[in-house]
Amino acid sequence: MMKEIQEEIKHFLIASFGIIVLGLSITLLSWQYTLISSGLPGYGLIINYLTKFPLGTLLIIANSTILFFSFVIAGKTSGIRGVYGYIFLSLVIDYSKKIFLLKQIILHSFAISALLISFQGFIAPIAISVVILNKYSFGSYSSLLPIFDKIHPVSPPKLFLFLDAILVFITFFLFGFNKAFLLAINALVFFVVFKYSLKYLSTCRLEKSKLDPRSPPARG
Repeated sequence: MMKEIQEEIKHFLIASFGIIVLGLSITLLSWQYTLISSGLPGYGLIINYLTKFPLGTLLIIANSTILFFSFVIAGKTSGIRGVYGYIFLSLVIDYSKKIFLLKQIILHSFAISALLISFQGFIAPIAISVVILNKYSFGSYSSLLPIFDKIHPVSPPKLFLFLDAILVFITFFLFGFNKAFLLAINALVFFVVFKYSLKYLSTCRLEKSKLDPRSPPARG
């Protein structure tokens, strides 16, 4: 029993660390430099730039709405871990701005903007992979999967790319070509890194469980 409790605490702490890294990547690399990154936070960033409504609060509203419809339509939810994940992520995003006294900066260099948004696209999926492999969630696109599976099944990569394509189009319409192109770079880097980081971390965990017969089975 004590071993299981220790494992749960370990998963909680590691997943929480991953959520913190994800939240800071959005705040420090996307929001601070008025860039738009992929995923549901990207839609939130657009609304934030247009209305100044707090990004973290937007994500809580959006994820709670998705959670409700997921339960009504598909009879599934992300559970308490998912609720904790998206609320904690939202708090990290909103309060990190106050803790670090962040002010938004408008970059005039396309090369620097491309470097920053590519770095965000590299860091975020690694953090997400850590969260997923520890059986936690943080909402976003993944929360929509049960709804689409009920209406018209679609693979996660196709759904994510489709929703990001819509986001790129909206960004182009509202903010112009440069912002949309930078978002497309971010989305491409994100999905490539996400695919291989999740595979690599899963393999590492499996190998570790094989080497140590006392360790619990690999999760995720």
